[in-house]
Amino acid sequence: MTARMISIYGLVLASMMASVLASSSRFQRLPQSQSVVENESVKFECESTDSYSELHYDWLHNGHRIAYDKRVHQIGSNLHIEAVRRTEDVGSYVCIATNLASGAREASPPAKLSVIYIESASVQLLGSNRNELLLKCHVEGASGDSEPLEIEWYRNSEKLSTWRNVQLDQHRLIVRQPGSDDDGLYRCTASNAAGRVMSKQGYVYQSSVKCLPRLARRKSQKVMESWDKQTFLCRGKRGGAAGLEALPAAPEDLRIVQGPIAQSIIKEGEPTALTCLYELPDELKNQRIQLRWRKDGKLLRQVELGGSAPISGHSFDSGKDALLREDARLVLHKQNGTLSFASIIASDAGQYQCQLQLEAHVPVSSSPGVLEVIEQLKFVPQPTSKNLELDAVVAKVHCKAQGTPTPQVQWVREGENNTLPDQVEVDANGTLIFRNVNSEHRGNYTCLATNTQGQINATVAINVVVTPKFSVPPVGPIETAELGTVVIHCQAIGDPKPTIQWDKDLKYLSENNTDRERFRFLENGTLEIRNVQVEDEGSYGCTIGNSAGLKREDVQLIVKTTGDGFAPEESGGDGFLVTRAVLITMTVALAYIVLVVGLMLWCRYRRQARKARLNDLSTKEAGGDQPDATGNGKGSEQEPCLSKQHNGHSKSRSKSSGDAQKSDDTACSQQSRASKKSAHIYEQLALPRSGLSELIQIGRGEFGDVFVGKLKATLVTSPSDKDADTEKQHSNSENGSGGSGSGSTTLSTLNEKRRSKTSMDDIEEIKEEEQEQHNQSGLEQLVLVKALNKVKDEQACQEFRRQLDLLRAISHKGVVRLFGLCREKDPHYMVLEYTDWGDLKQFLLATAGKVNTATAGSSSPPPLTTSQVLAVAYQIARGMDAIYRARFTHRDLATRNCVISSEFIVKVSYPALCKDKYSREYHKHRNTLLPIRWLAPECIQEDEYTTKSDIFAYGVVVWELFNQATKLPHEELTNEQVVQRSQAGSLEWSVAESTPDSLREILLSCWVANPKERPSFSQLGAALSKAMQSAEK
Repeated sequence: MTARMISIYGLVLASMMASVLASSSRFQRLPQSQSVVENESVKFECESTDSYSELHYDWLHNGHRIAYDKRVHQIGSNLHIEAVRRTEDVGSYVCIATNLASGAREASPPAKLSVIYIESASVQLLGSNRNELLLKCHVEGASGDSEPLEIEWYRNSEKLSTWRNVQLDQHRLIVRQPGSDDDGLYRCTASNAAGRVMSKQGYVYQSSVKCLPRLARRKSQKVMESWDKQTFLCRGKRGGAAGLEALPAAPEDLRIVQGPIAQSIIKEGEPTALTCLYELPDELKNQRIQLRWRKDGKLLRQVELGGSAPISGHSFDSGKDALLREDARLVLHKQNGTLSFASIIASDAGQYQCQLQLEAHVPVSSSPGVLEVIEQLKFVPQPTSKNLELDAVVAKVHCKAQGTPTPQVQWVREGENNTLPDQVEVDANGTLIFRNVNSEHRGNYTCLATNTQGQINATVAINVVVTPKFSVPPVGPIETAELGTVVIHCQAIGDPKPTIQWDKDLKYLSENNTDRERFRFLENGTLEIRNVQVEDEGSYGCTIGNSAGLKREDVQLIVKTTGDGFAPEESGGDGFLVTRAVLITMTVALAYIVLVVGLMLWCRYRRQARKARLNDLSTKEAGGDQPDATGNGKGSEQEPCLSKQHNGHSKSRSKSSGDAQKSDDTACSQQSRASKKSAHIYEQLALPRSGLSELIQIGRGEFGDVFVGKLKATLVTSPSDKDADTEKQHSNSENGSGGSGSGSTTLSTLNEKRRSKTSMDDIEEIKEEEQEQHNQSGLEQLVLVKALNKVKDEQACQEFRRQLDLLRAISHKGVVRLFGLCREKDPHYMVLEYTDWGDLKQFLLATAGKVNTATAGSSSPPPLTTSQVLAVAYQIARGMDAIYRARFTHRDLATRNCVISSEFIVKVSYPALCKDKYSREYHKHRNTLLPIRWLAPECIQEDEYTTKSDIFAYGVVVWELFNQATKLPHEELTNEQVVQRSQAGSLEWSVAESTPDSLREILLSCWVANPKERPSFSQLGAALSKAMQSAEK
C-alpha cells in the first residue's frame, strides 16, 4: 500500500467514525425520506426513547448545521420546511440528539428530500429518414419514485398510442416507415404531481414525396391542352400509393383574396367566423375545384365549387389526416368560403388555413390564422362529497378548475372564520388533504376558483365513517339435529351503524320469503331457526355494510337426521351440550396443571439432591467439613450465565470416591470438572471494567448492546504470553486428577497443537506484529465491547460462550483478537479488537459514494480497484481458513461483520448488529434472527451450520465486495420469498458483473445445493492469489 493510497483512504477516517457513532438504536421515530411538490411544506419527525434525561435536538442538511428562519424552523424535535425550494432544500437530513447531562450524541440515519417540479417540455428530433422518424420529448422537471413522469404524444391534436407503425418508448416516439399518413404537427405533454405542461413548439413532419390523389373526372369534362404535358403519374414502391413526381402551379387567376385573421381571441361560448374570400376565373368554373379548411394541418371541412353540392363526410385526404365529423356548430359557406362557428369551445383553439385545390395542381393556400379561445372558468370535474375512513393516514378531495388565465384554487370550511381545521391542508394543485382523519374533520367544505373572469365555488360534504367490522362473526360449520333449534350469531359495529343482511346459498333471506314461525331475525343481527328441516341445510352468509363499505362472512349448516346416528337434543337443548363441553375442558385443564406442578416439584427435588451431594464432595476434597456458605445449597439453584471467579483451585476427586454412586455422581463430577475448567478459563480472560473508557454505543446485537471504546494499553497482553500462562496454570490445576486428568491434559495438548496451525502464514510474523503493537506504551487500544444483557436467555448465553470460545482459540492476523472478559458485575462485557476505519460494509459504501463522508475541502474516496477488492477477499479467506482449522464455524459471515484498518488490513469480526443498524439484513425465522440472504439452504431448513455453510456465505461476501455493498442479495425479493425459494432450491445466484472470469466458476460452486461439492477456503485462497497476480500484470 503506497503512501498516496493511505492518505486517500485516511480522508474517510473521521467520516467513518461518525458513521459508527450514528446509531439509531435509541430513536423511537426516525426521519423518513420524502418526495414533495415544490412550494409545498414538509416535516421530518425525530424522537429519542431516552426519557430519563434532558435531550437537545439539532438538524444537519448535507452535513452542515441548518440556519433556521421563518421558512425553515424547528418545533420541538421535528423539522418543518415551508414552501420547499428545489435549489436550496434538496439533499440529506440528519437528526442529532444530545444528552445534556452526559454530553453523549446520537445521529439518525440520513433521510433524503426530493423535490417534484415541472417547468417546460419541448420536442427534439433525434433522427429522420425514409425508414424511421425518431422524436424525443425533453422535459425540464423531476418526479418522485412513486409517481414517475407521464409522457403523452399528439399528432395534429390526435393522441397517439402504440399501434401499427407507431411505437411509444418512455420519452421517445418512433414511427416506422413513415409516409404521407404520418404527416402533421407532433407535440408532447408531460405531467407529474406538480402539474402538466405541453411543448410550446412542436415538430412538423412532411414526407419527401407528395402525391395528391387524382380527382375523378366526369365524361363531359376535358382537360385543358395546356395541362397535358404537365401532368405526370407518380408510382411509389411496390404496394405503395400512386402519386405525382411534380405538380404544376395553379393558374394565377385562381387565388385567395383574403384569408383568416392572423390572430383571433374569442371567449368560450361566443360565435365567430373565419374569412376565406377567393376569386375563380370563368374558364375554370366548369372544372372541379375544392375549397378546403384545415386545422393544425388536418382537413376540417371541404366543399366542391362549380355548381356542385357540398361534399360532406368524405375526404380525398387520408383518413388519419381528416377531422371530418358531424358537428352542427360548424358551417362552411360555399359562396364566400367563410367557416362559421355557432358557439366556440376550448377544443376549437388551433391554427386554421383555407385552400383552393385544382386537380393535378399545387393547392393555393392562404396565410394561416391562429384562433385562441379564452376558456370559461369552470370545475373539471365538479368536486363531490366524500366519506373518509376514521384514522386514515391520508385522504384527499380533488378540486380542479380550468379557465383563461389559469385559476387559483383554495378551500374554506363553513363555520367559524372559514378556516381549515388542524391536519387539513391544500396542495399546489388545489387538492384538499386530510391527515390522520378524525371526527373533527366532518363538515361542509367549499372550493373557490378565482381568475380575472371572476370566482366560482362548489361545496362538498365530508363525513367521517368507521368501516364496518364483525364484533361477533358467524362461526362454523354448525351441526344440528332435525327438528332442533340453531342460532347463528352475526353482530357488527361501525359508524354509521351497519345494516345486516342474511342469505342462504347466495339468495337473500327476509321475513317475506321465509317461514316466519321458524325463522327469526333478531335486532342484533342474529339468525334463529326453529324446527330445523333437512332443506334448511346449506351455506348461510351474513353481509354487513354502511357507507364506508361491505363485509361478508359465511357458515355451513349441516342437518343430521336421527338415522345418521345424531341423537336428538334433550330438553336442555344447546345448554346441555355447552355445559358438558365446559366440564370436559375444565377437567382436562386441571389434570394438565397438576401434572406440570408435579413435574416441577420432582425436578427441583432432584436438582437440590444432586447439588447437595456435589457440595459435600467439594467439602471433603478441600479437607474440611465446613458447611456451604450459601446454606444448604439454596444459593446455587440459579446458576449464572458465566461462572463467577473462584479464589482457588480444588483438587480433583479420586477415582474411588465415585464408585459408590456411579450413575448420578459420575455425571455430576464430570459437569463439576467442566464447570471448574470453564471458570478457570474465564478467570484468565478477566479484565477490570475500570480499564475501559469512552464507551459509545453503536448498536444492538443478538444478546445485548454493542459499544466502541478504548482499553488501557497496560491491559493489552501479547497473545503468546497469555496463552503460555493460561496453559501453565491449567496444567497445574489438572495435576493429580488421576486417569481423568491425564486424558484432559492430553486433550489440551492436542488442542494447543491444533491452534498452532490455524494460520496460513508464519506464526512468528504474527507474533512480531502484535508484539510491536503491544510495546507502544502510552497508547490506548480501540476496542469493540459486546454486552451480555440477556443473562436469563439460555440461547443468548450459549451463543455468547460460543463466540468467546471461537475468538479465544484463534490467534491469526485475519481474525480480531479477544482482549478479555469483564465479569465484575452485570452485564458481562466481551472486549474485542477494533480498527480505526470500522466495519467493512460502511467502508465499501463510502468508497462507492453512498455515504456522505465528504468533509470541508475534500471529496468522497475513490471506488476500490479490482486488485484492491481481490486483496480484501483474500484476507477474509485467510481469516476464515484459520477459523476452519480451529474446528469452529462463524455462522454470520458478511461484510458488516468484518473490520478494516487504515493500513488496509481486513479482519473477520463479530459485531452482529442485527437489531438496528443492519436490521434489514436479518429476518426472524423460527423465533431467531437470521441473516437469511447469506445462509446456505441447509441452515434455513435443518439449522445445520458447518464450514461448508460458511463457504456459501463467503461467496455472498465476494458478491458484496464487487458490488461495493450498495445493494442486498436478491433485493428484488422479500424475506419470505427468499426463505421459500431457498427451501425449495429455486433461489438462483449469479456472480457480480465486475468479477474476473478466472473466479466465476469457483464462486458459483460456493452456492451449489450439495455442501460436499463446495470448495474449501484454502482452494478459494489459492484462486484469489492467482487472480491478484493476473490483475497486477
